[in-house]
Amino acid sequence: MILAIVTTPSPLWYISRGAGFVGLALLGAIAVLGLMTASQTRLSARLPRFITVETHRSLSLLAVVVLAIHIITAMMDPFVPITLLDVFIPFVSKYRPVWIGFGAIAIDIGIAVLVTSLIRIKMKQRTWKIVHLLAYLAFFASIVHGLGTGSDSRFLLGKAFYLVVGAAFLITAWIRIVDRTQAGSVKRNLSMAVAVVAPLAVVGFSLLGPFNSNWAKRANAGISGVFSQSPATTPLALTKNVTPQSSISIPANFTSTWSGKITESAQNSQGELALRLMGPLSSLKGYKLVVTLMGVPADQGLSMSSSIVEIVSNSGAVAYNGQVTSLNNGAIGFSLKDSAGHSVTLSASVNAGQSSFTGQVVPYVQGQSFSGDS
Repeated sequence: MILAIVTTPSPLWYISRGAGFVGLALLGAIAVLGLMTASQTRLSARLPRFITVETHRSLSLLAVVVLAIHIITAMMDPFVPITLLDVFIPFVSKYRPVWIGFGAIAIDIGIAVLVTSLIRIKMKQRTWKIVHLLAYLAFFASIVHGLGTGSDSRFLLGKAFYLVVGAAFLITAWIRIVDRTQAGSVKRNLSMAVAVVAPLAVVGFSLLGPFNSNWAKRANAGISGVFSQSPATTPLALTKNVTPQSSISIPANFTSTWSGKITESAQNSQGELALRLMGPLSSLKGYKLVVTLMGVPADQGLSMSSSIVEIVSNSGAVAYNGQVTSLNNGAIGFSLKDSAGHSVTLSASVNAGQSSFTGQVVPYVQGQSFSGDS
């Protein structure tokens, strides 16, 4: 049974991911054309300069549009808590702060490059050139951002994409360094050192982190997550059912809003972890609904092996307990009993984010399908 309530991405997620890939490809092409346009090399000698210049400008404008789509859809996607502040200020995001931070660095540099290009005639050439050279740093930051936050890095096509984009830029950069710098000069030696160390650092980072299947569990830890094989999780014990200690009445027409926090345990020796959704019920003052799902992490969620569902008072007394009976794309069906053996069957619709959720609890409708088996 695959848990879908916190793992089924919205269309916005797919749009944001696709726009991110297209945007990075455009940035790579812009960087390559920038290297070719800046000075004549063996690569650009056969092309009229106006072609490389105009293509460079056109792709830059297209990249602005694509990256705007990437940012807006990422902010709108309820699964990932990214704010406008996170987009422009590095390393403040609650979601994968380091890797989102690299994206913010790329955006900030991109804005600086765009603005200075628009007012180039009013600037000193040297100042404009220094700012424009930072575009290569933005490209590097974008690759790290994509690797660190993306979910496709560990797949063959994802790896091939980063390899092609990175190799195209590096080959062009190396040719320019050889063609436009004097052999043995400090400038050439420093440029070649950067052109070797930077890609090696990215390759090392990729092999230790994003190319591994458990990267999603480690990414939020930032740099330390690269060197740790253990996921960064909130301590949460795998619990057992507790006998109801008190009784409350739940009417047949019961409805309630339900919102709260999502916490996740570390894996036990069998590889299982616990995923817990806990929040107050608006129609039962002083009580909260706690849903704990246990199982082995799957590619897009949790392969559930068992569950515990409880309605608990704020003092900790269990009024009802039971288990999940069905799952389906944001809907949880569960059956509960109180201390007197009275049973109630409810369902909860859940809109889950990275660490919080909102939803509504209603009576389970006979014949309603909640099957989540796969």
